[in-house]
Formats: sequence, structure tokens, C-alpha cells
Amino acid sequence: MHSETVVGAPISEVRALLTDYENLPRANRNIRRVEVLRRAMDGGVRMGVTSDFCILRLCLKFNWVQDIHTLPDGDIVMAIVPNRGDFQQGSGCWRLLADPRGTRLIFDVDLTPNFWIPPVFGSWLMKRKLAEEAFETAQGLERMATSN
Repeated sequence: MHSETVVGAPISEVRALLTDYENLPRANRNIRRVEVLRRAMDGGVRMGVTSDFCILRLCLKFNWVQDIHTLPDGDIVMAIVPNRGDFQQGSGCWRLLADPRGTRLIFDVDLTPNFWIPPVFGSWLMKRKLAEEAFETAQGLERMATSN
């Protein structure tokens, strides 16, 4: 899944909000819990996440563990710890680029769930929902940035 949006705040502020992991539920109401499990010497973080995921009238609760690192270029990458929750594997990247309106936030994610998704229609719904979640998170980051 790929999404791009613009957050009306400077890159440094958006990055600081994205890496304030325990406060991510403030950016997206569907993120129910973020628990930092371990902080690595290189600045990486392992965290457990619980999130609601509703498509149409069906709501599911997902749990997973992921490792997060900020790269030297400022990108924030994540890797799901295999089979430590509802995903077999997954990886993602938040890229933050300068934009005249603030920060261009680019999110790419590839997930393999531990559950069956109906072909074509199901994967289309999942991609659409993930894009909506990325957009909602960007809006939440902008709200948080302007309230500081």
C-alpha cells in the first residue's frame, strides 16, 4: 500500500510526533495501544501495538509487535516481528519530505496477515482501509502540531 499526503507542519515537528510512540493513539483513534517493549542502543524501538480495523460494519482488533528505526536520511522504517500477533510479516516506511505547505508524508507498507483475505475484493478493501488510516494519522499529526 502506498499513500501520500501533506501535513501542515515542519518536518522536524512531524518526525518528533511520529516517533513519540506512546502518543500515536492521539493521531489515530483506531490505534488503541502502543507499548514500548524495548529501546535499543542504536535508537531503535520494539513496540507492541493494538489497533481496531473496521471495514463496512465488520470490526476486528489486531495486535502486533514491530521494530522501528530512524534511518540517517530521516526515514522511519518498521518491520513486523514475524508471528508475534496477527501478521506473519510486514515492513513499512514513513518518508518525510519538504513541501511548501509543510511536510509531504509518504507511507509505504507491505503486510502479510495471519488470516485469510478473500481475493481481489478483500485485498482492495484492505488497501483502501490502510490508505484511509494513513490519511487519518496525517490529519491527527497536523492537529497535534497546531495544538502545540
